[in-house]
Amino acid sequence: MEGLLSLFRCPCHSSEPEPKTAITRPGLIDAVPSVTYSLLAPGPAVIGALTGPQEGVAGLQQKLKDCDLPWEQPSSASPHQHPQSWGDASSLYDTDPETGYRNGDLIADCYGIVTYQTGAVLALADGVNWGIRPMRAASAAVYGFLKHMHWELAVKQGGQPISSIAAFATMREAVQSAQQQVLAADGTLTTLVAALVCPQRSGSKHVMLSVVIGDSPAYVWRA
Repeated sequence: MEGLLSLFRCPCHSSEPEPKTAITRPGLIDAVPSVTYSLLAPGPAVIGALTGPQEGVAGLQQKLKDCDLPWEQPSSASPHQHPQSWGDASSLYDTDPETGYRNGDLIADCYGIVTYQTGAVLALADGVNWGIRPMRAASAAVYGFLKHMHWELAVKQGGQPISSIAAFATMREAVQSAQQQVLAADGTLTTLVAALVCPQRSGSKHVMLSVVIGDSPAYVWRA
């Protein structure tokens, strides 16, 4: 696995949301938590779509068609492109003292965050080993997952009540979409961890649902 740590934060428009976590067992995308919540699917309007490091998902636009989300890439001068979605990444690999280059380049990791008025979808992939094809695999997996979630959840069901079980079903389908995108991009192997954050149907609390493929973990971080 690559030595890359990524930190996601996605505050939603709510008074101090307190997400609850339901995480599937790694590698078992058919696993579904026994607890069920009544949720509201996020609306279709995207208020922020951030990807990285470097070009992130945006680098696949020439390879994959219909890339419809307004991707923004963080820069060294302004890594936090939107007040409601930001991402950061750093490598733990050392730098070769003779060449001055970081060992392990190209680092094959990718993250993407799509923020809506009342929720968000986040994804991170860690390409196995390093180089062009693992980097493609990671970027394609993130792209495939986020695009599927955007169309099937936010566009088709935006603002409507949805159970956490139904939301997990959409996330499982998004994993399959990620796999298809990896093959289309001529990628190799990658992990994938993704999360959906959306409000409960009643009250002001939010719920976070997560799927994990491989050994990339997901955490809930309370500021």
